Amino acid sequence: MKRKPWGGFLLTLVLAVCLSLLPTTAQATDGEEEQKHVHPICGESCTHASEGEEHTEKTWTAIKSENDLYETEKDGKGGYYYLTTDIVLKWIWQPADGVTLCLNGHSLTADHDSIETFDQTVFVDQNRSFTLTDCNGDKGSYTFRKNENGDKWELVTGNPTGSDDIKVTGGVITHAVGKTGSGVHVKGTFTMYGGTIAGNRAENGGGVYAVSGGAFVMYGGTIAG
Repeated sequence: MKRKPWGGFLLTLVLAVCLSLLPTTAQATDGEEEQKHVHPICGESCTHASEGEEHTEKTWTAIKSENDLYETEKDGKGGYYYLTTDIVLKWIWQPADGVTLCLNGHSLTADHDSIETFDQTVFVDQNRSFTLTDCNGDKGSYTFRKNENGDKWELVTGNPTGSDDIKVTGGVITHAVGKTGSGVHVKGTFTMYGGTIAGNRAENGGGVYAVSGGAFVMYGGTIAG
């Protein structure tokens, strides 16, 4: 009886093992190659070189859900993050010290279940720093409309066609209709390079409310309504 040749089998096995050890490219959920998100903290590209403060490019970690965002509240989670989708918050987001968030043309909307009358979308606690930017100011498109009293913009969902509608492009921090509170409540340090904070109303500081001891530094972006 002839012996079976093992050489070809062993060669095939070795090749299979070696190929399995090669690095693979990260894949997005839709099957397309997931690209790295890289840009300076001040936006898509830095325009501060002439001011002697050129920002280097950073690699950002994707935030794909509300739970992902709340994970950045934990101590030691400071870093660079970006939104891949619009996120509705059921509770106040309190970023850890050193968190920088790129809205990436998306929205953070407070729709809290809290019993509190005024609930901020973002709360920057004392001894913590938070930075907001938006590298994709032309990506998102959001519509606001003044409420009946004319003292607050309200986010409009669906396909609004009102003649008095206010269009906002790029990422936004806001409140859902019927919800109130500051966009960002600051006890620590809040630095803003981009994005829009709109559709927020509170007894003190609808857009940004920095209490005594808190600091707000604004290099860019918009606060309105």
